[in-house]
Amino acid sequence: MSRLFLALFLFLLIREKYGYTNITLTVNYEKILAEVRKEFLSVSLDTHLIQLNWGGLNFENQRVQRYARNLAPAILRVGGTSADSLYFKPAFGKELASKNILPCYDPCNCDMDYKTVETFNMTARQWHQLANFAQRVGWTLLFDLNVLDRHNGSWTGKNAELLFDYASRKSVGPVYWQLGNEPNILPHFYNRSINPSTLGRDFLKLSTIVKKYKAFQQSLIVGPDVTHPKQDMNSSKPMKYLRAFLQAGGEALDAVSWHHYYFDGRQATADDFVNITHFDSFKEQAKLVCSETRRILGQKKSVWLTETSDGYGGGVRNLSQTFIANFLWLDKLGVSAQQGIELIVRQSFYHGCYGLLNPNLEPTPVYWLSVLHKRLVGTQVFNVSHNSGSKIRFYSHCGNRKSSLVVFGMNLNNFSVGVNFGKELAKVKFRVFIWTEDLVIKGFKDIQNKFVKDISFEMPPKSIAFVKFRKLVGVQACK
Repeated sequence: MSRLFLALFLFLLIREKYGYTNITLTVNYEKILAEVRKEFLSVSLDTHLIQLNWGGLNFENQRVQRYARNLAPAILRVGGTSADSLYFKPAFGKELASKNILPCYDPCNCDMDYKTVETFNMTARQWHQLANFAQRVGWTLLFDLNVLDRHNGSWTGKNAELLFDYASRKSVGPVYWQLGNEPNILPHFYNRSINPSTLGRDFLKLSTIVKKYKAFQQSLIVGPDVTHPKQDMNSSKPMKYLRAFLQAGGEALDAVSWHHYYFDGRQATADDFVNITHFDSFKEQAKLVCSETRRILGQKKSVWLTETSDGYGGGVRNLSQTFIANFLWLDKLGVSAQQGIELIVRQSFYHGCYGLLNPNLEPTPVYWLSVLHKRLVGTQVFNVSHNSGSKIRFYSHCGNRKSSLVVFGMNLNNFSVGVNFGKELAKVKFRVFIWTEDLVIKGFKDIQNKFVKDISFEMPPKSIAFVKFRKLVGVQACK
Protein backbone atom coordinates (compact mmCIF):
# COMPACT_ATOMS: atom_id res chain seq x y z
CA MET A 1 0.00 0.00 0.00
CA SER A 2 2.89 2.35 0.85
CA ARG A 3 4.39 1.88 -2.65
CA LEU A 4 1.05 2.65 -4.25
CA PHE A 5 0.72 5.78 -2.12
CA LEU A 6 4.28 6.85 -3.01
CA ALA A 7 3.66 6.30 -6.74
CA LEU A 8 0.48 8.34 -6.58
CA PHE A 9 2.24 11.10 -4.66
CA LEU A 10 5.06 11.28 -7.22
CA PHE A 11 2.56 11.30 -10.08
CA LEU A 12 0.68 14.23 -8.58
CA LEU A 13 3.95 16.02 -7.77
CA ILE A 14 5.15 15.76 -11.37
CA ARG A 15 1.84 17.01 -12.69
CA GLU A 16 1.88 19.93 -10.29
CA LYS A 17 5.43 20.81 -11.32
CA TYR A 18 4.41 21.02 -14.95
CA GLY A 19 1.31 23.03 -14.11
CA TYR A 20 -1.51 20.48 -14.06
CA THR A 21 -4.50 21.62 -12.03
CA ASN A 22 -8.05 20.53 -11.22
CA ILE A 23 -11.03 22.86 -11.32
CA THR A 24 -14.64 22.55 -10.22
CA LEU A 25 -17.28 24.25 -12.33
CA THR A 26 -20.40 25.40 -10.52
CA VAL A 27 -23.36 26.30 -12.73
CA ASN A 28 -25.99 28.50 -11.11
CA TYR A 29 -28.90 27.14 -13.15
CA GLU A 30 -31.46 28.23 -10.55
CA LYS A 31 -31.24 31.84 -11.79
CA ILE A 32 -31.44 32.95 -15.42
CA LEU A 33 -28.74 35.56 -15.89
CA ALA A 34 -29.94 36.77 -19.30
CA GLU A 35 -31.86 35.62 -22.35
CA VAL A 36 -30.76 35.99 -25.97
CA ARG A 37 -32.57 35.79 -29.31
CA LYS A 38 -32.93 32.50 -31.15
CA GLU A 39 -30.81 34.13 -33.91
CA PHE A 40 -28.15 35.03 -31.32
CA LEU A 41 -25.23 33.83 -33.46
CA SER A 42 -25.67 35.62 -36.78
CA VAL A 43 -23.49 36.58 -39.75
CA SER A 44 -22.77 39.36 -42.21
CA LEU A 45 -21.88 40.08 -45.79
CA ASP A 46 -20.00 43.31 -46.42
CA THR A 47 -21.69 45.80 -48.77
CA HIS A 48 -18.34 45.91 -50.57
CA LEU A 49 -19.31 42.56 -52.13
CA ILE A 50 -22.16 44.30 -53.99
CA GLN A 51 -19.57 46.60 -55.56
CA LEU A 52 -17.76 43.47 -56.71
CA ASN A 53 -21.02 41.88 -57.90
CA TRP A 54 -20.65 39.39 -55.03
CA GLY A 55 -16.92 38.82 -55.56
CA GLY A 56 -17.07 35.10 -56.24
CA LEU A 57 -19.96 34.25 -53.90
CA ASN A 58 -22.55 32.19 -55.78
CA PHE A 59 -25.93 32.23 -54.03
CA GLU A 60 -27.13 29.33 -56.21
CA ASN A 61 -24.30 27.07 -55.09
CA GLN A 62 -25.91 24.15 -53.24
CA ARG A 63 -22.98 23.77 -50.85
CA VAL A 64 -23.15 27.46 -49.92
CA GLN A 65 -26.87 27.13 -49.24
CA ARG A 66 -26.29 24.04 -47.10
CA TYR A 67 -23.55 25.77 -45.11
CA ALA A 68 -25.86 28.74 -44.57
CA ARG A 69 -28.81 26.59 -43.43
CA ASN A 70 -26.59 25.04 -40.78
CA LEU A 71 -26.48 28.48 -39.13
CA ALA A 72 -30.25 29.12 -39.26
CA PRO A 73 -32.07 30.77 -37.67
CA ALA A 74 -29.86 33.81 -38.12
CA ILE A 75 -29.87 37.41 -39.18
CA LEU A 76 -27.85 38.33 -42.26
CA ARG A 77 -26.52 41.82 -41.81
CA VAL A 78 -25.50 43.49 -45.09
CA GLY A 79 -23.50 46.58 -44.25
CA GLY A 80 -20.08 48.12 -43.83
CA THR A 81 -18.28 51.24 -44.92
CA SER A 82 -19.48 50.85 -48.52
CA ALA A 83 -23.10 51.04 -47.34
CA ASP A 84 -22.73 54.82 -47.25
CA SER A 85 -21.88 54.81 -50.97
CA LEU A 86 -24.74 52.58 -52.11
CA TYR A 87 -27.83 53.72 -54.00
CA PHE A 88 -30.62 51.36 -55.02
CA LYS A 89 -31.44 51.38 -58.74
CA PRO A 90 -34.97 49.99 -59.25
CA ALA A 91 -34.32 48.49 -62.66
CA PHE A 92 -32.78 45.32 -63.99
CA GLY A 93 -29.47 45.73 -65.74
CA LYS A 94 -26.09 44.21 -66.24
CA GLU A 95 -24.17 44.14 -62.98
CA LEU A 96 -20.49 44.98 -63.11
CA ALA A 97 -17.94 45.68 -60.45
CA SER A 98 -17.75 49.42 -59.84
CA LYS A 99 -15.50 51.17 -62.35
CA ASN A 100 -13.90 52.99 -59.47
CA ILE A 101 -13.02 49.80 -57.62
CA LEU A 102 -10.45 47.38 -58.93
CA PRO A 103 -12.00 43.91 -58.43
CA CYS A 104 -10.21 42.42 -55.45
CA TYR A 105 -10.42 38.80 -54.44
CA ASP A 106 -7.42 38.77 -52.12
CA PRO A 107 -9.21 38.24 -48.78
CA CYS A 108 -6.89 40.48 -46.75
CA ASN A 109 -5.67 43.25 -49.02
CA CYS A 110 -8.85 44.85 -50.30
CA ASP A 111 -8.65 48.12 -48.40
CA MET A 112 -10.04 51.07 -50.34
CA ASP A 113 -9.53 54.78 -50.21
CA TYR A 114 -13.17 55.62 -49.67
CA LYS A 115 -12.46 59.36 -49.97
CA THR A 116 -11.85 58.94 -53.72
CA VAL A 117 -14.50 56.30 -54.47
CA GLU A 118 -17.70 57.45 -56.12
CA THR A 119 -21.13 56.13 -55.26
CA PHE A 120 -22.40 52.94 -56.88
CA ASN A 121 -25.73 51.28 -57.58
CA MET A 122 -27.32 48.13 -56.31
CA THR A 123 -29.60 46.73 -58.99
CA ALA A 124 -32.99 45.11 -58.58
CA ARG A 125 -31.46 41.79 -59.62
CA GLN A 126 -28.84 42.01 -56.87
CA TRP A 127 -31.55 42.78 -54.32
CA HIS A 128 -33.47 39.72 -55.50
CA GLN A 129 -30.38 37.52 -55.28
CA LEU A 130 -29.71 38.66 -51.72
CA ALA A 131 -33.27 38.60 -50.39
CA ASN A 132 -34.15 35.28 -52.01
CA PHE A 133 -31.01 33.64 -50.68
CA ALA A 134 -31.76 34.83 -47.13
CA GLN A 135 -35.32 33.53 -47.36
CA ARG A 136 -34.22 30.20 -48.85
CA VAL A 137 -31.74 29.40 -46.06
CA GLY A 138 -33.85 30.63 -43.14
CA TRP A 139 -32.13 33.95 -42.48
CA THR A 140 -33.67 37.37 -41.87
CA LEU A 141 -32.15 40.26 -43.78
CA LEU A 142 -30.79 43.29 -41.90
CA PHE A 143 -29.93 45.91 -44.53
CA ASP A 144 -27.78 48.99 -43.95
CA LEU A 145 -29.03 52.11 -45.78
CA ASN A 146 -26.91 55.00 -47.04
CA VAL A 147 -26.87 57.75 -44.38
CA LEU A 148 -24.93 60.09 -46.72
CA ASP A 149 -27.93 60.51 -49.03
CA ARG A 150 -28.38 64.02 -47.62
CA HIS A 151 -29.67 67.49 -48.51
CA ASN A 152 -29.14 70.62 -46.46
CA GLY A 153 -27.64 68.57 -43.64
CA SER A 154 -30.49 66.09 -43.29
CA TRP A 155 -31.02 62.56 -44.56
CA THR A 156 -33.44 62.69 -47.50
CA GLY A 157 -34.77 59.14 -47.30
CA LYS A 158 -35.62 59.32 -51.02
CA ASN A 159 -33.44 56.48 -52.24
CA ALA A 160 -34.44 54.38 -49.24
CA GLU A 161 -38.08 54.86 -50.25
CA LEU A 162 -37.27 53.60 -53.75
CA LEU A 163 -35.96 50.42 -52.16
CA PHE A 164 -38.92 50.21 -49.77
CA ASP A 165 -41.38 50.67 -52.66
CA TYR A 166 -39.73 47.91 -54.63
CA ALA A 167 -39.07 45.45 -51.79
CA SER A 168 -42.54 45.85 -50.29
CA ARG A 169 -44.08 44.58 -53.55
CA LYS A 170 -41.98 41.40 -53.45
CA SER A 171 -42.57 38.53 -51.07
CA VAL A 172 -39.11 38.18 -49.55
CA GLY A 173 -39.89 37.73 -45.87
CA PRO A 174 -39.20 40.27 -43.11
CA VAL A 175 -36.48 42.87 -43.55
CA TYR A 176 -34.84 44.84 -40.76
CA TRP A 177 -33.16 48.20 -41.38
CA GLN A 178 -30.08 50.15 -40.34
CA LEU A 179 -28.98 53.66 -41.34
CA GLY A 180 -25.28 54.30 -41.84
CA ASN A 181 -22.16 52.54 -40.66
CA GLU A 182 -19.82 53.60 -37.83
CA PRO A 183 -20.95 57.27 -37.80
CA ASN A 184 -18.38 58.23 -35.15
CA ILE A 185 -15.54 57.65 -37.63
CA LEU A 186 -17.20 58.86 -40.85
CA PRO A 187 -14.58 61.63 -41.21
CA HIS A 188 -11.86 58.99 -41.49
CA PHE A 189 -13.42 57.33 -44.54
CA TYR A 190 -15.51 60.03 -46.19
CA ASN A 191 -14.17 63.34 -44.86
CA ARG A 192 -17.74 64.06 -43.75
CA SER A 193 -19.37 64.09 -40.34
CA ILE A 194 -22.85 63.86 -38.86
CA ASN A 195 -23.32 65.00 -35.30
CA PRO A 196 -25.17 62.51 -33.07
CA SER A 197 -28.24 64.70 -32.51
CA THR A 198 -28.75 65.10 -36.25
CA LEU A 199 -28.33 61.36 -36.74
CA GLY A 200 -30.93 60.78 -34.04
CA ARG A 201 -33.43 62.87 -36.01
CA ASP A 202 -32.52 60.92 -39.16
CA PHE A 203 -33.44 57.66 -37.42
CA LEU A 204 -36.75 59.11 -36.27
CA LYS A 205 -37.45 59.96 -39.91
CA LEU A 206 -36.49 56.43 -41.00
CA SER A 207 -38.88 54.96 -38.44
CA THR A 208 -41.71 57.16 -39.69
CA ILE A 209 -41.10 56.17 -43.32
CA VAL A 210 -40.88 52.43 -42.59
CA LYS A 211 -44.18 52.47 -40.69
CA LYS A 212 -45.98 53.64 -43.83
CA TYR A 213 -45.38 50.26 -45.48
CA LYS A 214 -47.72 47.41 -44.63
CA ALA A 215 -45.03 44.89 -45.61
CA PHE A 216 -42.65 46.30 -43.00
CA GLN A 217 -44.94 46.55 -39.98
CA GLN A 218 -42.81 43.88 -38.28
CA SER A 219 -39.52 45.43 -39.36
CA LEU A 220 -37.02 46.41 -36.69
CA ILE A 221 -34.93 49.60 -36.74
CA VAL A 222 -31.37 48.97 -35.53
CA GLY A 223 -28.56 51.49 -34.93
CA PRO A 224 -26.41 53.53 -34.72
CA ASP A 225 -23.50 51.04 -35.21
CA VAL A 226 -20.82 53.05 -33.43
CA THR A 227 -17.47 51.32 -33.43
CA HIS A 228 -14.83 50.58 -30.86
CA PRO A 229 -12.14 53.29 -31.08
CA LYS A 230 -8.86 52.56 -32.79
CA GLN A 231 -5.62 53.68 -31.18
CA ASP A 232 -4.61 55.91 -34.08
CA MET A 233 -7.91 57.82 -34.05
CA ASN A 234 -7.74 60.07 -31.02
CA SER A 235 -10.76 62.06 -32.20
CA SER A 236 -12.99 58.98 -32.03
CA LYS A 237 -15.07 58.97 -28.85
CA PRO A 238 -17.72 56.33 -29.44
CA MET A 239 -19.35 56.34 -26.03
CA LYS A 240 -19.79 60.10 -26.05
CA TYR A 241 -21.28 59.84 -29.53
CA LEU A 242 -23.55 56.94 -28.53
CA ARG A 243 -24.90 58.75 -25.45
CA ALA A 244 -25.78 61.88 -27.43
CA PHE A 245 -27.39 59.83 -30.19
CA LEU A 246 -29.53 57.77 -27.80
CA GLN A 247 -30.77 60.90 -26.09
CA ALA A 248 -31.80 62.39 -29.45
CA GLY A 249 -33.13 59.40 -31.38
CA GLY A 250 -33.11 56.34 -29.16
CA GLU A 251 -36.89 56.07 -29.14
CA ALA A 252 -36.78 55.17 -32.86
CA LEU A 253 -34.73 52.05 -32.18
CA ASP A 254 -35.79 48.48 -31.55
CA ALA A 255 -32.16 47.56 -30.84
CA VAL A 256 -29.05 49.57 -30.07
CA SER A 257 -26.08 48.35 -32.12
CA TRP A 258 -22.32 48.68 -31.96
CA HIS A 259 -19.15 47.14 -33.45
CA HIS A 260 -16.07 45.60 -31.89
CA TYR A 261 -12.68 44.30 -33.00
CA TYR A 262 -9.76 43.36 -30.77
CA PHE A 263 -6.80 44.52 -32.83
CA ASP A 264 -5.47 45.62 -36.23
CA GLY A 265 -5.58 42.50 -38.40
CA ARG A 266 -2.66 43.70 -40.47
CA GLN A 267 -0.33 43.75 -37.48
CA ALA A 268 -1.60 40.97 -35.20
CA THR A 269 0.27 37.75 -34.42
CA ALA A 270 -0.76 34.36 -33.06
CA ASP A 271 -0.04 35.58 -29.52
CA ASP A 272 -2.84 38.14 -29.83
CA PHE A 273 -5.40 35.33 -30.19
CA VAL A 274 -4.59 33.98 -26.72
CA ASN A 275 -3.69 37.25 -24.97
CA ILE A 276 -5.93 37.54 -21.90
CA THR A 277 -5.81 41.35 -22.10
CA HIS A 278 -7.80 41.20 -25.33
CA PHE A 279 -10.36 38.81 -23.83
CA ASP A 280 -10.92 41.00 -20.79
CA SER A 281 -11.04 44.27 -22.76
CA PHE A 282 -14.11 43.13 -24.67
CA LYS A 283 -15.94 42.28 -21.45
CA GLU A 284 -15.38 45.80 -20.11
CA GLN A 285 -16.50 47.38 -23.38
CA ALA A 286 -19.64 45.23 -23.48
CA LYS A 287 -20.49 46.17 -19.89
CA LEU A 288 -20.15 49.86 -20.68
CA VAL A 289 -22.31 49.81 -23.82
CA CYS A 290 -25.05 47.77 -22.15
CA SER A 291 -25.12 49.80 -18.95
CA GLU A 292 -25.23 53.16 -20.75
CA THR A 293 -27.92 51.98 -23.15
CA ARG A 294 -30.15 50.80 -20.33
CA ARG A 295 -29.45 53.86 -18.22
CA ILE A 296 -30.69 56.12 -21.01
CA LEU A 297 -33.41 53.99 -22.64
CA GLY A 298 -34.42 51.57 -19.89
CA GLN A 299 -33.69 47.98 -18.93
CA LYS A 300 -35.75 46.40 -21.68
CA LYS A 301 -33.92 47.99 -24.61
CA SER A 302 -32.12 45.37 -26.71
CA VAL A 303 -28.40 45.63 -27.43
CA TRP A 304 -26.95 43.99 -30.55
CA LEU A 305 -23.34 43.59 -31.61
CA THR A 306 -23.87 43.94 -35.36
CA GLU A 307 -20.30 43.66 -36.64
CA THR A 308 -17.46 41.86 -34.92
CA SER A 309 -14.50 39.60 -35.50
CA ASP A 310 -10.92 39.39 -34.27
CA GLY A 311 -8.86 41.83 -36.38
CA TYR A 312 -10.21 44.83 -38.25
CA GLY A 313 -8.99 45.51 -41.76
CA GLY A 314 -10.11 42.13 -43.12
CA GLY A 315 -8.79 39.84 -40.38
CA VAL A 316 -5.38 38.24 -39.89
CA ARG A 317 -3.81 36.39 -42.78
CA ASN A 318 -3.24 32.66 -42.07
CA LEU A 319 -4.78 32.98 -38.58
CA SER A 320 -8.38 34.28 -38.59
CA GLN A 321 -9.61 31.19 -40.44
CA THR A 322 -7.69 28.65 -38.33
CA PHE A 323 -8.31 26.85 -35.04
CA ILE A 324 -6.58 29.52 -32.93
CA ALA A 325 -9.26 32.06 -33.90
CA ASN A 326 -11.88 29.92 -32.14
CA PHE A 327 -10.79 31.08 -28.68
CA LEU A 328 -11.66 34.77 -29.08
CA TRP A 329 -14.85 33.92 -30.97
CA LEU A 330 -16.16 31.42 -28.41
CA ASP A 331 -15.31 33.73 -25.54
CA LYS A 332 -17.09 36.63 -27.24
CA LEU A 333 -20.19 34.48 -27.64
CA GLY A 334 -20.09 33.57 -23.96
CA VAL A 335 -19.39 37.06 -22.65
CA SER A 336 -21.95 38.73 -24.92
CA ALA A 337 -24.74 36.47 -23.70
CA GLN A 338 -23.78 36.97 -20.07
CA GLN A 339 -23.81 40.75 -20.49
CA GLY A 340 -27.28 40.64 -22.05
CA ILE A 341 -26.28 41.32 -25.66
CA GLU A 342 -29.15 39.62 -27.46
CA LEU A 343 -27.57 39.15 -30.87
CA ILE A 344 -24.01 39.03 -32.26
CA VAL A 345 -23.10 39.26 -35.95
CA ARG A 346 -19.91 37.58 -37.11
CA GLN A 347 -17.99 39.47 -39.77
CA SER A 348 -18.30 37.70 -42.11
CA PHE A 349 -20.01 34.67 -43.67
CA TYR A 350 -17.81 35.03 -46.76
CA HIS A 351 -14.91 37.30 -47.77
CA GLY A 352 -12.02 38.66 -45.78
CA CYS A 353 -9.48 36.66 -43.83
CA TYR A 354 -12.13 36.28 -41.14
CA GLY A 355 -14.83 34.74 -43.39
CA LEU A 356 -16.51 31.60 -42.08
CA LEU A 357 -16.10 30.27 -45.62
CA ASN A 358 -12.69 30.60 -47.23
CA PRO A 359 -12.13 31.94 -50.79
CA ASN A 360 -12.83 28.45 -52.15
CA LEU A 361 -16.23 28.46 -50.38
CA GLU A 362 -15.01 25.82 -47.93
CA PRO A 363 -15.84 25.88 -44.20
CA THR A 364 -13.17 27.00 -41.74
CA PRO A 365 -12.70 25.82 -38.13
CA VAL A 366 -14.51 28.98 -37.00
CA TYR A 367 -17.48 27.98 -39.15
CA TRP A 368 -17.67 24.55 -37.50
CA LEU A 369 -17.43 26.12 -34.04
CA SER A 370 -20.33 28.40 -34.98
CA VAL A 371 -22.40 25.43 -36.19
CA LEU A 372 -21.65 23.52 -32.98
CA HIS A 373 -22.75 26.49 -30.87
CA LYS A 374 -25.88 26.92 -33.00
CA ARG A 375 -26.84 23.23 -32.70
CA LEU A 376 -26.34 22.92 -28.94
CA VAL A 377 -26.75 26.27 -27.22
CA GLY A 378 -30.17 27.67 -26.27
CA THR A 379 -31.37 31.11 -25.26
CA GLN A 380 -31.37 31.10 -21.43
CA VAL A 381 -28.01 32.06 -19.91
CA PHE A 382 -26.52 31.03 -16.55
CA ASN A 383 -23.51 32.07 -14.52
CA VAL A 384 -20.57 29.67 -14.20
CA SER A 385 -17.96 29.99 -11.46
CA HIS A 386 -14.74 28.07 -10.82
CA ASN A 387 -11.72 28.13 -8.56
CA SER A 388 -9.02 28.98 -11.09
CA GLY A 389 -7.61 31.89 -13.10
CA SER A 390 -8.66 33.84 -16.16
CA LYS A 391 -7.07 31.44 -18.65
CA ILE A 392 -9.84 28.96 -17.91
CA ARG A 393 -13.11 30.42 -19.18
CA PHE A 394 -16.52 28.69 -19.13
CA TYR A 395 -20.10 29.64 -19.94
CA SER A 396 -23.49 27.92 -19.71
CA HIS A 397 -26.91 28.05 -21.39
CA CYS A 398 -29.95 25.87 -21.54
CA GLY A 399 -29.51 23.40 -24.35
CA ASN A 400 -31.59 23.49 -27.50
CA ARG A 401 -33.31 20.29 -26.36
CA LYS A 402 -35.90 20.22 -23.58
CA SER A 403 -34.48 19.77 -20.04
CA SER A 404 -30.90 19.97 -21.29
CA LEU A 405 -27.97 22.07 -20.19
CA VAL A 406 -24.83 23.02 -22.12
CA VAL A 407 -21.51 24.15 -20.67
CA PHE A 408 -18.75 25.33 -22.99
CA GLY A 409 -15.37 26.95 -22.60
CA MET A 410 -11.64 26.79 -23.05
CA ASN A 411 -8.29 26.12 -21.43
CA LEU A 412 -5.79 28.74 -22.59
CA ASN A 413 -3.01 27.43 -20.36
CA ASN A 414 0.06 25.57 -21.58
CA PHE A 415 -0.85 22.65 -19.32
CA SER A 416 -3.77 20.29 -18.94
CA VAL A 417 -6.72 20.94 -16.64
CA GLY A 418 -8.94 18.37 -14.94
CA VAL A 419 -12.59 19.46 -14.93
CA ASN A 420 -15.28 18.39 -12.46
CA PHE A 421 -18.73 19.77 -11.73
CA GLY A 422 -20.01 20.95 -8.38
CA LYS A 423 -23.27 20.52 -6.49
CA GLU A 424 -26.06 18.54 -8.19
CA LEU A 425 -24.08 18.06 -11.41
CA ALA A 426 -21.17 16.37 -9.65
CA LYS A 427 -22.41 12.82 -10.23
CA VAL A 428 -24.44 13.33 -13.39
CA LYS A 429 -23.15 11.71 -16.55
CA PHE A 430 -22.72 13.94 -19.57
CA ARG A 431 -21.31 13.89 -23.06
CA VAL A 432 -18.23 15.99 -23.76
CA PHE A 433 -16.45 17.07 -26.94
CA ILE A 434 -12.82 18.19 -26.67
CA TRP A 435 -11.32 20.15 -29.56
CA THR A 436 -7.59 20.74 -30.01
CA GLU A 437 -5.66 22.14 -32.95
CA ASP A 438 -4.70 18.72 -34.31
CA LEU A 439 -8.34 17.65 -34.77
CA VAL A 440 -9.40 18.34 -38.36
CA ILE A 441 -13.13 18.86 -38.89
CA LYS A 442 -14.49 18.19 -42.36
CA GLY A 443 -18.14 17.77 -41.44
CA PHE A 444 -20.43 17.94 -38.42
CA LYS A 445 -20.29 14.15 -38.05
CA ASP A 446 -16.60 14.57 -37.19
CA ILE A 447 -17.77 16.53 -34.14
CA GLN A 448 -20.69 14.26 -33.23
CA ASN A 449 -18.48 11.18 -33.29
CA LYS A 450 -16.05 12.74 -30.81
CA PHE A 451 -18.56 13.24 -27.98
CA VAL A 452 -17.88 10.77 -25.15
CA LYS A 453 -19.76 9.95 -21.93
CA ASP A 454 -18.16 10.79 -18.60
CA ILE A 455 -18.61 12.45 -15.18
CA SER A 456 -15.34 14.40 -15.39
CA PHE A 457 -12.82 15.14 -18.10
CA GLU A 458 -9.38 16.50 -18.83
CA MET A 459 -8.74 19.48 -21.10
CA PRO A 460 -5.37 19.52 -22.90
CA PRO A 461 -3.45 22.79 -23.27
CA LYS A 462 -5.06 25.30 -25.65
CA SER A 463 -8.29 23.36 -26.06
CA ILE A 464 -12.05 23.90 -26.26
CA ALA A 465 -14.80 21.84 -24.63
CA PHE A 466 -18.57 21.50 -25.09
CA VAL A 467 -20.49 19.53 -22.45
CA LYS A 468 -24.09 18.31 -22.87
CA PHE A 469 -26.31 17.35 -19.92
CA ARG A 470 -29.63 15.81 -20.96
CA LYS A 471 -32.90 15.20 -19.11
CA LEU A 472 -32.02 17.22 -16.03
CA VAL A 473 -35.17 17.21 -13.94
CA GLY A 474 -33.84 19.80 -11.50
CA VAL A 475 -33.12 22.51 -14.08
CA GLN A 476 -36.53 24.19 -14.10
CA ALA A 477 -35.44 27.07 -16.36
CA CYS A 478 -34.66 24.69 -19.22
CA LYS A 479 -38.02 22.92 -19.31
